[in-house]
Amino acid sequence: MRRIAGAVMDGDFLDTISHEKVAAMLRGSGLSRWSKLEPVVRVLAAWNNPPLDPDRQAAVFQALWRAAAAKGRKVTVDEQEHGSHQAARTQGQGGDGSGGAGGDAPSDKNDRRKAELLNSVVNYMLEQGSAAATLRDLSRAAESNNRMLLYYFGSKENLVREALDVALLRYPLLKDADRHIGRLDLPLKARLDETWRALCREENLPYLRLLFESVGLAVHQPDRIPGLLRHFGHDWVDTATEALVKDGLPDGPARLLAKEIVALWRGLQLDLLTTGDMEEATAVHGIAAEAIANRAETLRKRT
Repeated sequence: MRRIAGAVMDGDFLDTISHEKVAAMLRGSGLSRWSKLEPVVRVLAAWNNPPLDPDRQAAVFQALWRAAAAKGRKVTVDEQEHGSHQAARTQGQGGDGSGGAGGDAPSDKNDRRKAELLNSVVNYMLEQGSAAATLRDLSRAAESNNRMLLYYFGSKENLVREALDVALLRYPLLKDADRHIGRLDLPLKARLDETWRALCREENLPYLRLLFESVGLAVHQPDRIPGLLRHFGHDWVDTATEALVKDGLPDGPARLLAKEIVALWRGLQLDLLTTGDMEEATAVHGIAAEAIANRAETLRKRT
């Protein structure tokens, strides 16, 4: 999945994958992060004949991804579409008074309204955080009410989880920073430095503040934002391990070195948020990255 998502970003994987294959992956184990899966879905929507609405397809497959991640059960596209149509019919029968007569279909109006609410909540969370926010705070930020937020998202926890996904998509350099380590055409030290530069850009700091705050909440209440701890603690380690193994390191040492690399990034991100000293954090990263690259070279020669 990582290779497919990377190929999407580079625009060079015609006829590699289909919506059906993506749905099959969602029913398997070892799910990719949604931030990696979404570009695949959007490109597939554009390639469909006739083309599909990428926003709607992304919403459908994101719901599948969440269901697979949270419940570990098989979920089909037909099931998800059935649920979407049921919600649309309910809304059209008076859920928000629109009636569904004329103009756009009720489901399209639902999708747009949900996106509007979600974007408003994202704006609030990036500025104010989520720890102290009540559902009333979020509904005021969205210029709506508690009932409507619960109608569209089911619970405050679901709303916060979706808002985190949308917030990440606003920071493309941060979203794809871990791709740098997979560039085997560059020395490891250069790849580590490229990743750090992408992570520590000043425009990424609002999202990093929100991410660390949310991780702190999830540590105490793991069910509050399902999947966040897995993403924070394992996904990047998996990516780095895969890259190091391809670079010639044995599996076991590659995994340990990958954890060290991710711990370096996470620790320096937190240092940057608390001290604001970009120059010092970058200098520390350079020293540590060089030491890691030297040890990786030693491990590579042993194999």
